[in-house]
Amino acid sequence: MPWLKSSKKKASPENIPYLAGVFIDTQKSIRDRLALVVWPAEGEPTLIVCNIEEPQAQTESWIEDVRAYLEFQKRPTELLAEILNEKGLSTAPIGIEMGYLSARHFADLSRLLPDATLVACDHLFE
Repeated sequence: MPWLKSSKKKASPENIPYLAGVFIDTQKSIRDRLALVVWPAEGEPTLIVCNIEEPQAQTESWIEDVRAYLEFQKRPTELLAEILNEKGLSTAPIGIEMGYLSARHFADLSRLLPDATLVACDHLFE
């Protein structure tokens, strides 16, 4: 599968601890407060969290590149698109955890990254 050579973005409360070593409790109760891991095929991963969880993520996660969005002022998908652009992945196939990402977040990401191909990668973690 050629999209595996680009990057994967994971969002579910079950997979963030698995990938990043940190459990963000509010992911289960506040579904719009996304925590995301950008895991490029080459290079280091990036953990995206709400600014409220940033100190916890920096303390508990093994991922060094932790970035935060300011809740109600910047959408997590905006920061995700910025990071994918920064890493040169905005036109690449991107694996998405479709079973977790809401339709609204998916539509936002599709609008922010019009040249990317968003591909379901849930089976990699099941």
